[in-house]
Amino acid sequence: MVVAAWVVPMSRAFGQGGTGVVTVSQHRYVVRPGDTLWSIAGRVAPGEDPRATVDSIARVNDLDPGALVPGQPLLIPSAG
Repeated sequence: MVVAAWVVPMSRAFGQGGTGVVTVSQHRYVVRPGDTLWSIAGRVAPGEDPRATVDSIARVNDLDPGALVPGQPLLIPSAG
C-alpha cells in the first residue's frame, strides 16, 4: 500500500500516469546474522548466477554490500 502510494505519483511525474496499472514486483527480506548479499541471492534465486541478483538487491536498497545488519529489512526485486 505504501509502495503504491509512492509509485503511482512517481509514474505520473514521469508521464506514465492515467488509466494504466502500476505493478510492483518486490518482496521483503529481513537480514539474518551471518547473511551476505551473496547468501541472500542464493536463497531468493537458487540455481541462478548470483551476481545479477546481488547487484539488483544492492541497487534497489542503495546498499554498501558489506554493511548488512541483522534485522535490516531489504526489498528483493523479482526476476523478469
